[in-house]
Amino acid sequence: MNLPVTQKHFLSFSRKLFLSVISLFLVFAICFIAYQYQREREYKIELLNTKLQDYNSRLYEQLENQPLDSEIIDGYINNHILEDLRVTLIDAQGNVVYDSYPSHNNQMENHLNRPEVQKAIKHGNGYDVRRTSETTGVPYFYSATHYKDYIVRSALPYNVSLINNLQADPHYLWFTVIVTLLLMIIFYKFTNKLGTSISQLREFAMRADRNEPIEMAMQSAFPHNELGEISQHIIQIYKRLHETKEALYIEREKLITHLQISHEGLGIFTKDKKEILVNNLFTQYSNLISDSNRKQQKKSLPSANCKRSFILSIRISKNVREEKVKTNVCHHQ
Repeated sequence: MNLPVTQKHFLSFSRKLFLSVISLFLVFAICFIAYQYQREREYKIELLNTKLQDYNSRLYEQLENQPLDSEIIDGYINNHILEDLRVTLIDAQGNVVYDSYPSHNNQMENHLNRPEVQKAIKHGNGYDVRRTSETTGVPYFYSATHYKDYIVRSALPYNVSLINNLQADPHYLWFTVIVTLLLMIIFYKFTNKLGTSISQLREFAMRADRNEPIEMAMQSAFPHNELGEISQHIIQIYKRLHETKEALYIEREKLITHLQISHEGLGIFTKDKKEILVNNLFTQYSNLISDSNRKQQKKSLPSANCKRSFILSIRISKNVREEKVKTNVCHHQ
C-alpha cells in the first residue's frame, strides 16, 4: 500500500540522522574520556610510584655499606622534602626491622602478606594505591622495593593533597568537550543542508502529485551540493515531461476537433479492435451498415408460416412436384 505524500512524521530524516550519529559519537566520546581519565590516573600513580622507588633506591645506597642505624635513616628522611613520609624496613621473613614511627616498633605484626610486599618479592617492586594501615589506622599510598638484604617500603598519607596530585589533568577533558561541541555543530549544519534538500524534494513531490506548476524559486532553494544538483535534475526532467504531456494534450484536442468537423466518418482503433476515438459520422455510418445487414439476413431466412407449410406439404403428399410448388410459393411470399 502506497503511503500518501502528505503523511507527517514525528522526526524528519535529517533529525533522525543527526540524533543517531550524535548519540553514537557521544557514546564514543564518553568512552574515550573515561579511558583517558583512567590512563591519566594510572600515569600519575606510576609517576608517584617511580618517585618513591627512587627514594627507596637512594636510601638503600646509604645503608648498603654500613650497619643498619636508625639515626642515619632518620637523618636521611629529615633531609628530604617529602612531607609526612613514612619509611619501613622489612626483612625477608616479613619482620619489621625499622619503622619511622618508633612508637610502633614493638607491636607491629608480620608484613609478609601485605600486597605491596608480595608484589615486591615477585616482581622486584610493587605498590598499593590506597590501603588503611593496620598499625596507624591511616590510609597510605605504599611503594616497596625488594633488595638482597631487606625490603624498603615508603608510604605517603592518602590525604587531600595526594588525591589532588593523583587526579587526572582536567585540560584534556575540556579539550575533548570543546572538540565534541565543534563536531556536533559542524555535523548539525551538514544534516541541516541535507534536511533542506529532502524537504524541498518532498514539497516538489506534493506539488507534482497535485499536478501544480513548479516555481523557479524552488530550484534555487536547493543547496549547492551533489544532492541539490540531483534534485534540480529531477525537477527539470519532471518539467520536460509535464511540457510534453501538455503538448500531447493540445495535439489530441486538435485531432478531436479535426475529426468532429470532418465530412467523412473516421475512427481510430487499437490492434485488438478496441475503439480509441470516432466522430459522429462514423457512428451514424456504422449504425446504417448494421441495420442494412440485419434486413438482408431477415430476407434470406424463411418465415415461420413458410416452414409450417413446407413441412405440412411433405407430410400430406409424397409428390415431388407438389413439394416444389409449395416451396416456390413459400419463397415468393
